[in-house]
Amino acid sequence: MGITVDFDLTPAQMQEALRYVGTGKGLFAGWKRSLMDKAVTQLAPRLAGPTTVELSEAGLRITTADGVQELAWTEVAMLNERRHGWAVQHRPRGVSFIPASAIDPDERAAFARQLRTWAGSKYKVREGGVATTSGVTG
Repeated sequence: MGITVDFDLTPAQMQEALRYVGTGKGLFAGWKRSLMDKAVTQLAPRLAGPTTVELSEAGLRITTADGVQELAWTEVAMLNERRHGWAVQHRPRGVSFIPASAIDPDERAAFARQLRTWAGSKYKVREGGVATTSGVTG
């Protein structure tokens, strides 16, 4: 069984989707937010644009204007379900993103379950998980 997801986000939409919304308090909370904001500002333009992500038991195939990247699940360091979608951290480095808006709201729970099955313990829920209504569209 495979799943194909197509989307096309602008850099601004990608930046909003990846924005850190941590609610941490304390001495280093502001510093962490600043570092995350800087990283997202640099990353968003590279992840924006027409994208197709094909997911299967074998891994991911990500097609963008820059080319095609294939990753086995062993090459995925972590798969984070976040507020506006799923962030995939690659090994040894790299990241890709699947916006929640690219998945029919009625199918998001099944999509998340399938990702959990394929990613196993690498699947983590952050920021409360995918919001019921995602403010990022594309």
